Amino acid sequence: TLTILNLGYNDIGDVAAQHLGDGLLYNRTLTTLNLRTNKIGDVTARHLADALRYNTVIVALALAILCLYLHFFHLDTHHSRTPI
Repeated sequence: TLTILNLGYNDIGDVAAQHLGDGLLYNRTLTTLNLRTNKIGDVTARHLADALRYNTVIVALALAILCLYLHFFHLDTHHSRTPI
């Protein structure tokens, strides 16, 4: 079972990140997600944030400065989560 997914430094763009967000809606095993240094825009960051709103499994989330909105949204929604 996949519990850690490191997608940092992969030049992931908006389309791929939107698909990832769709998958996160159904995630029940992934606990750590690294999306540092990718090409994720504001609209896609909001899409990921919406997916993480319903995801209670992710406990560690690594993001680049461009995705700061998503990082703080997730922490605000799930106060017990720990950023990395």
